[in-house]
Amino acid sequence: MLDFIDDVLTQELWLPTTTALSELPDYDMENSGITHWGTATNVTASKVSTEPSMMGKRWMSIATTAANGYLPTKTITVEPSTTYYVGALVRASAAATTAALVVYDETNSAAITPNSGALTSTRQYTHRLWGVFTTPSTCNQITIRLSNQENSVTSLWDEVVLYAIGDRDIALPSWVRNRDQVLGVFESASQHIDTNLQQGTYRGWRTGEWEINPSPVGTSGQLRLVSRYSKLGQNPLYIYATRNEEAYSNNNSDTKHILRKFMLAAVAFKIFDRLSAHPLSGTVDQNWIIAQREKYMREYRAQQYAMEETIQDLRTAGNDDRFVRVKVI
Repeated sequence: MLDFIDDVLTQELWLPTTTALSELPDYDMENSGITHWGTATNVTASKVSTEPSMMGKRWMSIATTAANGYLPTKTITVEPSTTYYVGALVRASAAATTAALVVYDETNSAAITPNSGALTSTRQYTHRLWGVFTTPSTCNQITIRLSNQENSVTSLWDEVVLYAIGDRDIALPSWVRNRDQVLGVFESASQHIDTNLQQGTYRGWRTGEWEINPSPVGTSGQLRLVSRYSKLGQNPLYIYATRNEEAYSNNNSDTKHILRKFMLAAVAFKIFDRLSAHPLSGTVDQNWIIAQREKYMREYRAQQYAMEETIQDLRTAGNDDRFVRVKVI
């Protein structure tokens, strides 16, 4: 039965979700653990899922053990003298906490100051910290650091976005395995609340100028969004997409925010479908088993249809922001 449950979660349950696009691995914090990140310095870094939620299933907690401690990304190769966008969802967990998003020139061992100044915030609700910076003429490698300026404080991070302004393609999340998962591509137009700060809610306008193609480099099979006409600008892109759930990591304590009726009908159908394939033995009433299989199959198909209708509504939604607030945790 546990196998049936995990099979439904990972293969048959499709949930609509929203995410920004970025060239960084594990930018959306959806991978378990922090193996896709660099070595932490004077911080305790961990993935968490405690409320209030940010985006997706989990986000990154940065708890400093010394002032200006940080967690860096893996080293990223960049083009010298090129302008990049950087941004992240962030919130300070308490007062007197200054979260800082730092661009660091690994080639020359120096921080790069974005055009509009240091990227810091003390706000305690989820918002986007962002900026634009130009790599020095001798810079070939950078990291993005998630940091706190004070000791013994905690900030929470998600959706760390990096891309070169002017590029014509960008990576899709690793969990997008086929084109049909992408329901729409949007250009962000979130409201500004201060210098380098925007609201955390995804708001924007659908754009149809993008195609989905396999990555031309490497063998990972990761899909990329490729422009037909326009270039990436200072408004990052985000997508509505469908994704599967993950299998239970612990059958007693792991929580899933899923459609209960769909899950019950799917698992019950699979149980009786398996039983109906067994030969009649003892006092087992095979006719009752088959009747139960047919009953739960109808309910399962009805729940599938309802789920597919919801996904189709998202796929064909217009440019207004009725569906922009969709979020699955």
